Amino acid sequence: MQYRKVIAHLRSTGLPVREIVSPSGGRVAVTTPGGCLAGMCVEGVEENILYVNKEIATPGWLPGKASSQIGGLRLWFAPEYAYFWQGKPDARTLSNHKVQRNCDPGSYAITRADGNGVRMEMTATLRDFRDGKRVQLHVERVISSAEPPVKLERLRFVGVRLQHRLELLRAPAGNPSAASSGRMRYWTKSPGARASFSKCRILPRG
Repeated sequence: MQYRKVIAHLRSTGLPVREIVSPSGGRVAVTTPGGCLAGMCVEGVEENILYVNKEIATPGWLPGKASSQIGGLRLWFAPEYAYFWQGKPDARTLSNHKVQRNCDPGSYAITRADGNGVRMEMTATLRDFRDGKRVQLHVERVISSAEPPVKLERLRFVGVRLQHRLELLRAPAGNPSAASSGRMRYWTKSPGARASFSKCRILPRG
């Protein structure tokens, strides 16, 4: 789907869309469901680099319903089998794969935006399907433009920098050590792009 069409479809639903302009002339589109980086294109090319769910072009489409995630580059929480699978993962049929609405679309709010970057924040409670316990967290996601890592000759480039801050507000009941034992991590992945996994130390507030 073309980059400009992605933006138009998202805006037609009333979703906020912010654009970031790369120093090389490429463009990046960010919106709030899932803390999503929904579009990327290099200068002079309209095709969106990222996968986007074609259902966003359907009249009446809204995020948060079954199979209605935008796609793009979202913020995910790991281990995935704890927060997105009810029981042993059935990778063949995906029958027990469940995206928690507190994750996607979530309740992200844009707290800062300019031509160089966007900051989104969300407070949410997720259920750990392994034991039914709930984890409350605050996450901050900053998406900004990035320079090419090396000097490029006759090549077009668009780059982004992703920065995250994850704070555990309430440890699961009966497991106060979860903050230091790695109950939650975050990771970002997009089809066709290099995946990045980030492990972080999580500290309870106070």
